[in-house]
Amino acid sequence: MKKTILFSTILVSLFLFIRTTWFQDGLVWGIAPDFALGAMLWISYLNKGQEALYVAFIGGLVSDLLSASPLGYSAFIFLLPIYGMQGVKKLFTSDRLFIPIILGFAATLVKAMGSVMLLALFGREEINAYSFADLRLWIEASLNGALAPLMFLLIEKGKRLFVTRGVTES
Repeated sequence: MKKTILFSTILVSLFLFIRTTWFQDGLVWGIAPDFALGAMLWISYLNKGQEALYVAFIGGLVSDLLSASPLGYSAFIFLLPIYGMQGVKKLFTSDRLFIPIILGFAATLVKAMGSVMLLALFGREEINAYSFADLRLWIEASLNGALAPLMFLLIEKGKRLFVTRGVTES
């Protein structure tokens, strides 16, 4: 479990660093897909335990340190979709195309709901909340959904580093 959390946190931190540096100006109309969220979804989907929740919290803190967000903001924003994923992952079987698309799109919307909730709760200008009326949110959700199958496929290659095996599994 510790190895999974360590390597997953390193991967998520790398994706966050890439997003804040290389994709700073975005891919489409200044919008960059959230590769870190996709990686956390994959980790949550394939692990039976709570590893992804730890990775989401630590990755959120790393994201806050890389940006000007209040400390804990991104941790909360990342925890919401991953926590939701923990609850619904037993409801569907593994499909390599449609499930990642739906998960990537829905996780972005849950992340947006969390940011709006924090804005309503604290009402501060430091909180960069999404707007459901803004086209940028829907483009980011579409990008995350469209790139999720590719993300799942690429991370699948490192499955032994990112998935905790049970005692009886070899």
